[in-house]
Amino acid sequence: MQTEVMRYYGLARPPVDLGFFETEHHAQLTHDLKTAIAGGRLIALTATIGSGKTVLTRRLREELEREGRVIVSRALSLEKAKISVPLLVAALFYDLSSEKTVSIPSQSERRERDLQELFQGEASRRAVRRRRP
Repeated sequence: MQTEVMRYYGLARPPVDLGFFETEHHAQLTHDLKTAIAGGRLIALTATIGSGKTVLTRRLREELEREGRVIVSRALSLEKAKISVPLLVAALFYDLSSEKTVSIPSQSERRERDLQELFQGEASRRAVRRRRP
């Protein structure tokens, strides 16, 4: 099937050998991720299947290794069974909060509201940083 697609579109090489086209959005995302990593932030990268998460993380790792400012692990093993939603929620609270001590509400509705406020605050801070020359 790949041969038929290549012939139809007039491709001389398989699509996997074509490289990566970086848009302004990709460049900004890479910059934001590098900034978060340099600041020791927790990062959760989620997107739909086929959106380029693996390619992005591979390119990001290569750039960070080349810059030599952080140590990049090529393999990270963790027990997926021990990762739970409460753990991820706690990680988000700790990462997004500007306070030195973080208090995570036990009531689910309050916890969700507080987390949304933290996200909105982070989004506002990013918008301000983008406007700066």
